Order: sequence, then structure tokens, then C-alpha cells
Amino acid sequence: MSAPNIHVFHDRVGWALFVEGKREPISHYPGQRQAVAAATAKAKREHAELLIHRRGERIGSWDSYAHDLPQTD
Repeated sequence: MSAPNIHVFHDRVGWALFVEGKREPISHYPGQRQAVAAATAKAKREHAELLIHRRGERIGSWDSYAHDLPQTD
């Protein structure tokens, strides 16, 4: 089973990390760089997709860490 996607959005407080399927952000950061760094680390740990949204909610970039799963034979 794949991990839920992780999203970085700008909101009224700053930059927020959301896990797909959750209504509330899991954390907030004052700057986009801090939010992206935290989201990247989480996506790598959880082998998830990372979607970074620009202001206005359009997707600005996307990274996949889902393919980094260990090989099993």
C-alpha cells in the first residue's frame, strides 16, 4: 500500500504541510524553504509523493519518493 501524498500549501499563517486525506495541516512553517525541507524529509521517510503548491493552490513542483522502496525478492 502506498503512503498518502504530502502537500505544501501557503495559508494565512505561512506554509503548511498537509497529508492527503486529513483536514488539518500537520505542521506550519514561516517560510516555504523550511516547509519544503520538512515535507521532503517526511516524503522520503514514508516513500510518498510530494506536491508543492504555489500561492493560489496551483501545483508548482512534484517529487516522487514512492519508488525508493527497498527491493524484495
